Amino acid sequence: SNITSASENRTIFIIMRAATHTLSLLFFILFLFSCGNSKNKTHSKTTTKTTKTYPSTKKPTSTSSTGSDKSDNEKINKTLSTAKSYFGTKYKYGGTDKKGIDCSGLMCVSYQSVGVQLPRTSNEQSTIGSRVYIGELALGDLIFFGDSPNSKKITHVGIISYVSPKSIKFIHASTRAGVVESELLSDWYKPRYIKAVRPLK
Repeated sequence: SNITSASENRTIFIIMRAATHTLSLLFFILFLFSCGNSKNKTHSKTTTKTTKTYPSTKKPTSTSSTGSDKSDNEKINKTLSTAKSYFGTKYKYGGTDKKGIDCSGLMCVSYQSVGVQLPRTSNEQSTIGSRVYIGELALGDLIFFGDSPNSKKITHVGIISYVSPKSIKFIHASTRAGVVESELLSDWYKPRYIKAVRPLK
């Protein structure tokens, strides 16, 4: 009986030892599997981070025509400066200098200062460039008048020198006062206004 009991105890001990080894082996395999997954996740995350792309912050190159606009503005400023240099010059039919000048002659010498050749008479000058309407008038535009209100025959020309919502001024060679600056919206000039053109456009 004692021999049988010892044998049974030895068998149980062997079984428990084998079970312990088996469990240890299983835990080891699970540990390796877990480490493998962790490494794969870390590697995947690192790869995603290094290959991620970001939108460019570089601003696109401008394609506007500001250079051309600046050049035109400089020409207009010089044209007006030339016209203003004739302030006080007396009117002389056919004149083109500071000894005496007429309205179309003043336009010719003013635009000639920036290399633009205008026709000699006011009627011919009204046919050049692009037409603009009174609400679109800008510095440097040429404006044309008739002798009497609502006339369709062009006999006079001036150059726009100032524009605001309530005032439009122009420089011209007046037969009475010589080269002066006048108000287009006045009771005298507005009824005689016929058209306007823009030589530089």
